[in-house]
Amino acid sequence: MKVKREIASVPMRSAGETWAAIVALISGADTPDAATLKAAASIMESLIADEHPATVPIVVKGTHAHSCA
Repeated sequence: MKVKREIASVPMRSAGETWAAIVALISGADTPDAATLKAAASIMESLIADEHPATVPIVVKGTHAHSCA
């Protein structure tokens, strides 16, 4: 399944706020994924501030694990 989201950034929100919104969309709170994505914040915020995603979108690929209870 493919899902596309467009996240408003500068001037609607800062690059840091934008990356935080993206992390919140694609990871659960306090998960290893969230920690890894947060560790990349300085690089991603710089790319967002320079408006690189306007021409080269941020693409995240992964799997969704869920339990059947």
